[in-house]
Amino acid sequence: MTQQFKTKQNDDGKICELYLPLMTNEQFAAYHHQKATERREKLAHFQPQIDALENAASRGKAVDIDLTAMIKQGDIDLRYENGLMIMNASSNTNSMLTPQNFTMPLKIEMRAKTEIDNIRIDYHKGCIIFDVFCNYGELDVGDFVSGERCQYDGDGRIPPDEFVNIECMIGNDILFVKVNGELRHAGNHYEYIQKIKENSLLPAPVRITPSWDSTLTVQSLRVTEM
Repeated sequence: MTQQFKTKQNDDGKICELYLPLMTNEQFAAYHHQKATERREKLAHFQPQIDALENAASRGKAVDIDLTAMIKQGDIDLRYENGLMIMNASSNTNSMLTPQNFTMPLKIEMRAKTEIDNIRIDYHKGCIIFDVFCNYGELDVGDFVSGERCQYDGDGRIPPDEFVNIECMIGNDILFVKVNGELRHAGNHYEYIQKIKENSLLPAPVRITPSWDSTLTVQSLRVTEM
């Protein structure tokens, strides 16, 4: 299979090559179906906890974030068009912050698209990153207390230049992530879970962090405390 690639320089100055495999629609559909089947089998035992958490979220206090009221942190090329928040950044430490602080457990819902890669949601020390640059298709999940990152190959694929619905559920006993209703990740091994039980985490804003070389467009953002 032929490939195209481009070079990218990340924050520590490292130059890397991002390979983008050229697939036909049929090949991509087959690959996506295979990954989805593997995920369903691997994560099936989490389903009762996922159902319980979604039920709790349906009774929670939802806040639809005013995108124009979000707070710029760092150097971000930002504009608003037709209700959309469109942005680029020079570093992954530059973010747009919600004006409100939120307390875990919570649900984060975002409808967004990326020009190339890297859709990132941050909260406390943790993050959820789709299509991590230099690791095409990877999902990165950073613990919200320790910041320790776990990588899941193939679970972070986001089609470029196409709006997707992202759901991140940060629960008392489990964290899970969905894209367009499809479960991409679930886990209960994160350190933040113990901190929630100890009630030792302060409220904090949700942050949206664009990639330095890929335009990120956000249509909506909603946060629900449970």
